Amino acid sequence: MIETKKLLDRIELLFPCKENIRFRRAILDHDFESIRYILEELNQFKPWSSFLHNLIKKVRDFPEIETCLHASQIQSKQWLLQEFKNILEEPDSQYIQTVFIYGGWYGILAGILFAHLNVERIRNFDLDPKCYELARKINVEQTKTWAFTHATLDVNNIGYYRDEEHNRWVTEVEYFNNKGEGSTLEEHPDVIINTSAEHMVPKWYRNLPEKIFTIIQSNNYDDLDEHIYCVKDLADMKEKYPMSEIFYEGELDQLGQPVQGVPKQYKRFMLIGRK
Repeated sequence: MIETKKLLDRIELLFPCKENIRFRRAILDHDFESIRYILEELNQFKPWSSFLHNLIKKVRDFPEIETCLHASQIQSKQWLLQEFKNILEEPDSQYIQTVFIYGGWYGILAGILFAHLNVERIRNFDLDPKCYELARKINVEQTKTWAFTHATLDVNNIGYYRDEEHNRWVTEVEYFNNKGEGSTLEEHPDVIINTSAEHMVPKWYRNLPEKIFTIIQSNNYDDLDEHIYCVKDLADMKEKYPMSEIFYEGELDQLGQPVQGVPKQYKRFMLIGRK
């Protein structure tokens, strides 16, 4: 289970605000009256207060969540959020209808987007069936209303077809509720996000509709067996994922898992644009 101090470090990365400093002090001092007061204050800032509350509870019951709370994971998602907001004309109010997250893991990025942007619905996809329960529990408030849902599938198999009546690209995805009951929904994503491109062959990208708004992160961390499609640099990434229009391109220095006690240095790259 993640140590208390490490968890507080991750919370401060997820939501940098003065209340977190007071929260850290109260937790470490076992000042339960202050903890109660601070949480009441934080509850004014929904929906991120609900996400934070769910995340803290789930860390206790699901120790595997520590991996996706690694500092590099949170830094990369905050980087994505900031650059996405910089591109939006009115980031605090601009309405985004549907976001697809490819390789969305335990739904941490979905929670961040719900907390900071005006997103109506997010669909989280991951090949690992173990992600289903936890992703829905972390985003439980949105799951209740179907604003968030998760599907276990290979995103390389998601295909799109033209809805001539509404002049848009759509796809069909089957989702399951807690009772195992399935429903197939026709979906029209406005934004596709893949922060795990190094984990998958690029068929998923070739299948995307032309001109769709897309955010991609990859890296040059090729020491891991599961990183089957890394990129060398931004030029290599742009060649592998050609876009008709690029709004942002950049790189971020990061530290990975220690190798013989020394954290592995690598670069994460990001493209935001239209396919």
